[in-house]
Amino acid sequence: MTTAEPSTPPTPPAEPRHGHSPWLWVSIALVAACIGLLVWGIHKNNELDDANSAHAQTTAAMTDAYRDVNDELGQTNDQLDQAGSQVSQAQRTADQAQRDADAAEQKAQSASDAQARSQAEADAAQRQIDAAQSKADVVRSCASAYASAIGTLLDGDDVSAQLTRVKAQLRDISAECRAALSAE
Repeated sequence: MTTAEPSTPPTPPAEPRHGHSPWLWVSIALVAACIGLLVWGIHKNNELDDANSAHAQTTAAMTDAYRDVNDELGQTNDQLDQAGSQVSQAQRTADQAQRDADAAEQKAQSASDAQARSQAEADAAQRQIDAAQSKADVVRSCASAYASAIGTLLDGDDVSAQLTRVKAQLRDISAECRAALSAE
């Protein structure tokens, strides 16, 4: 007889799996992370472009402002120099007018006849008027120089340093004006 081999029970058919492999889920998570990083990188790149653009605009504006301030400082310094030269010119004119007045007065004192004497006195009076006018010009020039110097007070970033500079300018202007007004 043949012995029958012990029969192994038939294996039941494999049931279909209802889930996905864990590697599939890991891959999906990595793809999602990469997409998120890509979006984040693009966003940061746009922010960097915006910041660079704003920086370029700010730099251009600061450069323009710097040029404007330098131009204005140059104009103010030129005005101050011009006011100083006006004071000097007015002083020279006043000195000359005073010399002319003194000469006319000497001429009036030395004139012998009445007509010559009255003409000399009229000349002396005119020279004194000219001298007074020259002194008035000196006063106007001094006032202009003071105004120009005070106008430079707020031109710099450091007001205390600018104040020291303006004080020195005002001292110089005062000395020139005193000399011009006291010269007779």
